[in-house]
Amino acid sequence: MEDKKTKLWVIMFSDLKDFTLKTSLLTQKQINEILDSQDKLMLLNLKKYNWTLIKTIWDSYMIFFVNPLDALNFAVEIQRLLIEYNKDKKLNLQKIEIRISLNYWDLNQKET
Repeated sequence: MEDKKTKLWVIMFSDLKDFTLKTSLLTQKQINEILDSQDKLMLLNLKKYNWTLIKTIWDSYMIFFVNPLDALNFAVEIQRLLIEYNKDKKLNLQKIEIRISLNYWDLNQKET
């Protein structure tokens, strides 16, 4: 006898707005500072939620969430933190603005 369970899972994609432009106008040290700050904001705050980091590529993240509400709360929290982070940045190139996409689907899990 099979027991089917349906779960809603979420993959979050994020990337830094205008990263290509920033890499052409900033020094490598400045780019590294932005990426390090983004990492700190993203990874420290992810610990509050049920997640799995799938991969990062420069300015982009792919993160798996078991709970859609955790994914949504994380996305909202990061945007709020970035508003605070960007307040004292005089140049737009110094700001961290992240685009976030939440993609979800039902997954049927079979236990036999």
